[in-house]
Amino acid sequence: MIECFGVCYSSQQLSSKFAALPTSAGNCPSERSHKCSVCGNSFPTSGGLQKHSYKHKPRTFSCDICGQSFYHPNLLKTHTLVHIDGKPYLCEICGKSFLQASNLRLHGVKHRGKLHTGDRPYECDVCQKRFALRGNLQRHIATHRRDKPYVCTLRPKTYADVQALKAHVVSHHSDDNKEDIVLGF
Repeated sequence: MIECFGVCYSSQQLSSKFAALPTSAGNCPSERSHKCSVCGNSFPTSGGLQKHSYKHKPRTFSCDICGQSFYHPNLLKTHTLVHIDGKPYLCEICGKSFLQASNLRLHGVKHRGKLHTGDRPYECDVCQKRFALRGNLQRHIATHRRDKPYVCTLRPKTYADVQALKAHVVSHHSDDNKEDIVLGF
């Protein structure tokens, strides 16, 4: 087992390029040595710091529908899809639909893998719920966090991850005026 960032992985779970990582938890780059010069947050990798640094860029591209702003025009373009009624990209295998073609392609890869085999090798250490995909486990683990920064502005509900908030908005506010819903991110 390889433990990194508090999650244990078997060599089979890691891609071939990561399979050679040291198995000692002491060798894991878990110290947060990459510090943000703007806010002081620290990250274990330079990639994590770089991803975080985008939060500090000016958000000059605004959505005409809801007013949410973004630092890059492509993010605004992707965001506008949330205002489209329906999800135009449909999986022919299971019927699940998606807003973006890229998400449908990613979902299709899961069909060729283990998504619909019933195999659930990833287990939550908190509640023992099992998942077929590591990403689903990671999203689930966020539900156990006390920090829930994503807030619904129409109801007193908070969420640990943005996908849960979006699911809430779709299921509970689909008839509400989308312009009045401000997603807390």
